[in-house]
Amino acid sequence: MPKMHKSLWICPNCGRAFTRKNQSHSCELYSIEDHHLNNIPVETARLFRDFISQVQKFGPISIESLKNIIALKKQSQFCSIQIQKKALKIIFRLFTQLFSSRFTASSHQKDGRFYYQLSIRSQEELDAEFLEWMQHAYDEN
Repeated sequence: MPKMHKSLWICPNCGRAFTRKNQSHSCELYSIEDHHLNNIPVETARLFRDFISQVQKFGPISIESLKNIIALKKQSQFCSIQIQKKALKIIFRLFTQLFSSRFTASSHQKDGRFYYQLSIRSQEELDAEFLEWMQHAYDEN
């Protein structure tokens, strides 16, 4: 069952918001364009931008560009993206167990959440099934 977040703790150094007070984190933020989209094929950069555009239709999100991932947050992080040369490696979490051959990894955590990983390599993979998973991850977080 999703937790209701009453207030967020804001890091006084970097301004990032977290659901836990004094959350351990790195204050370093990076430019998406310079750090993540530099030196990748145009098609992969377009795939990333299209993915973000679709997720933004769910409602307000915060996009945090970190050293190795781009984190998508509503109040808490619901999805991370690692941009690879020819794919987007997506990790998201849900309280619902899913079964799909599209997942390259999955795990069940002590907090009751299931974590799922998959790679998106084409526009066709940004399909209704995938966007439904993303919508649920957004709604639960």
